[in-house]
Formats: sequence, structure tokens, C-alpha cells
Amino acid sequence: QHVNNSWFEFIKLTGTRILRNYSNLYLFDVLTNKIIPDKFKELAQLVLDSETKILTSDFVFYSKNKRYDYHLTINPMIIGEKITGLVFTLTNISELKQTEEILKSRNQQLLELSELSSNISSSFNKEEILSMALPKILTILGANQIILFETDDQHENFLLTASVDQSNTNLLFTPNVRILFKNLYNNQMLNDICFFSGSEITEKIIDNQLYSYLTSYKPSSIITIPIKSTDKVSGLFILLFEKVHNFTLQDQQILLLISNQIASAFENSKLYQELHSQINRLTILYDLSKQLTATLDIDQVLEAVFEQSKKFIDFEEFLIHLIDEDKLIISTVLNIKTINQD
Repeated sequence: QHVNNSWFEFIKLTGTRILRNYSNLYLFDVLTNKIIPDKFKELAQLVLDSETKILTSDFVFYSKNKRYDYHLTINPMIIGEKITGLVFTLTNISELKQTEEILKSRNQQLLELSELSSNISSSFNKEEILSMALPKILTILGANQIILFETDDQHENFLLTASVDQSNTNLLFTPNVRILFKNLYNNQMLNDICFFSGSEITEKIIDNQLYSYLTSYKPSSIITIPIKSTDKVSGLFILLFEKVHNFTLQDQQILLLISNQIASAFENSKLYQELHSQINRLTILYDLSKQLTATLDIDQVLEAVFEQSKKFIDFEEFLIHLIDEDKLIISTVLNIKTINQD
């Protein structure tokens, strides 16, 4: 019998023809099943027949490819203890639903970040850290591919170390791209998280080899994240998105947190490897000293020096010379060459 202004706004939103007068029209003739599902006819009848006192439910409809969420409440209109009609109340809860989805997504990201942090801190092996971290970062940010570049020993170049994409979450080690520091976008990539989209990719990725490599994946958006420890850059993450990605402050905070954790993990891994290497060398030297003091045979001494040395020195040729100071003669007493690492 009666409709308010909100009704007209809703009808306009649905794209249905607006009438001046809706009196004596059957509700479900106006709101077809394209707008409200048929099940609500049966539910309304239950309220009308006093089989249920009140009914609430959510439904979704699409207009011009846009989603709208509504909350429907059906109340009986009672006059003199008799149901004389039904009151339909529609509430637009689209923004509420969107906020709810954002909160769920952020909550999931926090859980993923917590798991990532736990995994990273449980290992000192860099390959193991990357195998756990890169697929997780891909999931958290919703990227299509993540690529890792690490600096060389001279800190003059970035070398492609590993990559992971959605179709294959196994870590791929492909060291075949080299980027000079000076070829990065005004060195901005070395200091800050950078976001490029559309034509910016062409304008700002100025290293030819990097540009060719990245554009072979046809990304619409790119995010670069430096890996820094004590103001020293040790690597660079690049995230690729097939669709245009709306880079938010929340994304930046998450990436900064991940970058700091990865940098710390890399530093711990490096320190652990150095410590482990020192312990190995000291153990080898101790074993060698025991062998040298246990024999007077020159051949056994030479063999012991060779066997222990090859445990921590990667060489192609091993020589031991003896010097006769009186005669000023150098004699080669041991010469071993490696062929195919043997």
C-alpha cells in the first residue's frame, strides 16, 4: 500500500521502470526474481500464516556489473491481534560487507605474516628460508610472481637469484640476469618501496635486460622492495601483478615488515654460515695437527696436509714445494690437479 523515498532509490538502482503509484500491486511482480530470489515468496507466506514471527535474510543482486548487498526484514503488521499485512524493510549493507571482507582479508594477512615470521626465524639456511618465504609473500600480497635479486660480493650488481609464480610455487633458481646499481631508477629502488603501473613501467625501469625480463610476463603493476640491513642493501624483491594493483598504505606496511624480517634472516644466515665455517676450519686444523705429530714419514705428512686442505679450500691444483736454503733450490714434492672435481 505504501512506499517511501528509499523505495524509489532502490527501484532506480535495480534498473526497473519507476511507477508513480505502487498501490494494489503485488510486491513480487515489481521485484522479480532477478532482484529478489523466489524463496522470499515462500518465506513471506510463512510470516503471513503466523508460522514465524519475523524473518531476516541477506541477498545480493548485480546492477551494471556492480555488486549490491541488502538485508531484508519481513515483519507482520498486526491490527487487533490479526495480521493484516507485511512490512518489508530493505537495508543496503554493501559498505558493511565490503568492510567485513577487508577485515577478513587483513586478518588472514596477519595470520600469514605470523606464520611467515615463525618459519623464517626457525632456519639459518638461506635456500630453506626463501623456499618458505617467497610463496607465502606471493599469497599475502596476491601477486602473480615474485622475483629475488641479490647483490654480488662487490655490491656493484644485482644478480637474479630465485623466482616463484602462482602456477608453480616451487622455488626456481635462475642466475642469468645481471643489473648494474647505476641502472636502477635513480637508485630510488635501493632506498624505498616503489610502485609502478602502466606506462610507468616503461618510463622508470631503465635497465634494458631487467625491462626485457619483466615485460616478458606482461605485468600491469610492479612493486619493488629493497632488502636492507644496517643501511646496506643486500637484495631486491620485485612483485609482478597481471591486473592493475591498487597499492595501499597497508601494503606498504606489510612489505616493509616482510623486508625487515627477510633482511634479518639473511644476516643471521650469513653469520651462522661464517661461524659454521670457522668451526669446520678449526676442527680440520686440529685434526691435521694430530696427524702431523703422530708420524715422521714425509709421505704420510704430505698426504695428511692434502686431505685436510681440500676439505675447506676449493682448488684446481695443489702443490707443496720444499726449499733448500743452502743450495737455493726449490723442489716440488707434491703436485695434484683436479679434473672434473676429482
